[in-house]
Amino acid sequence: MSYSNDPNELMATVRDGLGRPDKQDPVIGAIEALGQMKEQRAVPLFKEALGHTNNGTRTRAAVALYQCGDAAGLNALVSWVSQVQGNPRGAVQAIHAL
Repeated sequence: MSYSNDPNELMATVRDGLGRPDKQDPVIGAIEALGQMKEQRAVPLFKEALGHTNNGTRTRAAVALYQCGDAAGLNALVSWVSQVQGNPRGAVQAIHAL
């Protein structure tokens, strides 16, 4: 799937998707693209996404925060790894992201 290079469009995709518990593929892709761009305006969206119900969304948001130089991303990944018993799949995704 191809994503826009326009940060505003990507942030709109993330905003729209964070209200849904499922169908996160476009949101995940938009978060990844914004993280690669190091889009500082998206940092509040990434932080909001850390609380999403979808493991992939949370993990991509943490990586994007780290790419933007925000320690909250790395802290979230480390925290998830330490909670293996409560969420093994999330911990595995966090380890891959680290």
